[in-house]
Amino acid sequence: MKTGIFFLLFISSLFVQARTISLPRRTNNTVYITDATTLMQAGDTVVLEGDYTWIKLLKIRGTKDSPIVFINKDLVTIGGFVPYTCVFNGSYFKILGNGSADYKYGIRLGKERDSTYGAFGFAFGDSKGVEVAHCEFQYLSCGILQNPGSGQVMSDCYYHDNYLHNFDNPKAKGRSEGFYLGNTKASTTTFEKCRIENNRIENVSGDGIQASVGTFVIKGNTISNYAQKSLAQQRAGIIIGAMATADILDNIFDGGKGVGLQIFGWGKMEISGNMFKNIDVQTLQKEDIVYINGKTATPEKLLEIDFHDNEFVNVVPNRNVIYNGTSIGKTAGILYKKNRGVDSSQINLSRKDKWD
Repeated sequence: MKTGIFFLLFISSLFVQARTISLPRRTNNTVYITDATTLMQAGDTVVLEGDYTWIKLLKIRGTKDSPIVFINKDLVTIGGFVPYTCVFNGSYFKILGNGSADYKYGIRLGKERDSTYGAFGFAFGDSKGVEVAHCEFQYLSCGILQNPGSGQVMSDCYYHDNYLHNFDNPKAKGRSEGFYLGNTKASTTTFEKCRIENNRIENVSGDGIQASVGTFVIKGNTISNYAQKSLAQQRAGIIIGAMATADILDNIFDGGKGVGLQIFGWGKMEISGNMFKNIDVQTLQKEDIVYINGKTATPEKLLEIDFHDNEFVNVVPNRNVIYNGTSIGKTAGILYKKNRGVDSSQINLSRKDKWD
């Protein structure tokens, strides 16, 4: 009998969790909730609908097995307030724009307002267990911003199948990023197993993807017409920054006005299956298509790269196609193998590197 009662209570608890709710909208078309636990619980589905000026939700508390899912009903637009568009903070929640079959990207962040661009689309602070998919980001200075100065380990974040385009930042001469992940001044706050996959990023005045401090997989993204302002220190398709280890797989870099890939991190990395095409940096003083300098590596965590099966098409470098500037004491070497459209004469090799 006691076993039967326990089973009924267990089933009831699951039933209670399976709720569909809406966000309370204020009269100025915004949502502001400082403690989301008062409204939603693990396993809830939260339906977004219509137009919002901005949304701010704090203390979102899903679990790994029962995340809170935000999903669109028809097309959802969020934007019109320059300082920010959406701030979500907490753990284990998903923001998915595939709630309607009529829209490939059913959640749209940012609005065209003459020459004014919103600061960012989503800011997640030190949230963990975040998934964002099938969202469109436009007319912003940053798409996904997650660079807290302190907090928990940001594990299991997954950003995929989004469309980011037409980014600029006129007030800062165009400094902008599709993804801005990691704070190099706060090395104790780190990413763990962050995945950035199958996103389209195009027509960005600054960087496509910037990822620092932690472990990342960056795979299957298409980054085109990046670095349109060709700004010093912000004209890259992908940057792997300080204290970061990443696998860079099957991405397409197309039509940029700056370096395609920059590596400043540490540890073992695989760079494979990428295509670099139509990148012209001939007019820049010091620019390569791929620039590697593991300056944050240490003798305990040397930079080591397996660089294979990449392709270079119609690229016009100023100096080299690939340049490795890592000091000998910080690298275990780079193995280059089966790369097309480049030969050893176009690569700056260190003594520990091998061209095969």
